[in-house]
Amino acid sequence: MITADTLSVDYSDRAIYYEVEYDEAVDHDFYRALIAEGAESVLEIPCGTGRNALVLAGEGKPYTAADIEPCMVERLRGRAAEHGIINIEACVADMRRIGLNRQFDLIFSPREAFQLIPDKQGAIEALHSMKAHLSPGGTLIIDLSLFAKDPSEDPAVHPDYFDPELPMGEMIAEWTRGLPDGSKLKRARVQTVDEAAANIHYHYERWNNGGLSRNWNSKITLSLYAFEEFEQMAATAGLQAVAVYRDYKFTPYEAGSSRMVFRLTHA
Repeated sequence: MITADTLSVDYSDRAIYYEVEYDEAVDHDFYRALIAEGAESVLEIPCGTGRNALVLAGEGKPYTAADIEPCMVERLRGRAAEHGIINIEACVADMRRIGLNRQFDLIFSPREAFQLIPDKQGAIEALHSMKAHLSPGGTLIIDLSLFAKDPSEDPAVHPDYFDPELPMGEMIAEWTRGLPDGSKLKRARVQTVDEAAANIHYHYERWNNGGLSRNWNSKITLSLYAFEEFEQMAATAGLQAVAVYRDYKFTPYEAGSSRMVFRLTHA
């Protein structure tokens, strides 16, 4: 249960659990296909602890994985070393000011990660920064959720931490998963959506030998964008949409879809 004295943590504290929380593979084939189109260099930002990087680096291209949290980057480096992967360069960078001084054929911000930027101005700054790092003719993917019911009923289009069919504002028990040391991690959430953002309040419990050893809370807020609004933001940054998809099967976006995967390039 969430109580006033429960520890509150942020992304930096969650790094040691992140790979257990986020292990979905719904978009991997989508990015494999984009790399296969001829991308000779890839930038993923933000990358977390390597949900995508450890898989997509297997395509054999130089793969740069960046995140604003140093502890996420350090964990990714360790995991890459554990797997013997040598073509991942993991580095600390902010989407709004990437600062890598080179360009990439494919840049992508996966699964609502772009929506963690809290304000529109910051989002436009991020688009400018990504454009500066995009090769001529390159592809930039921004993957956005509308946090609404999708008419396709394809579960992959929804974030794995949000279900529009479940109650808003109530505690929802999500899952119990094993940790490498044999302990168990339990997660529950409260989900709410308003006109500006989706808010997810997490509650965690770590159990050892049948007993509760630690519990803590965390919150994420994800900015919402309308189709025309984001298209205009991209134009402001000197980008244009080549296509917009509603899923990871390259299905064209249509009004009412709950996901907008923007495929952008230089205007």
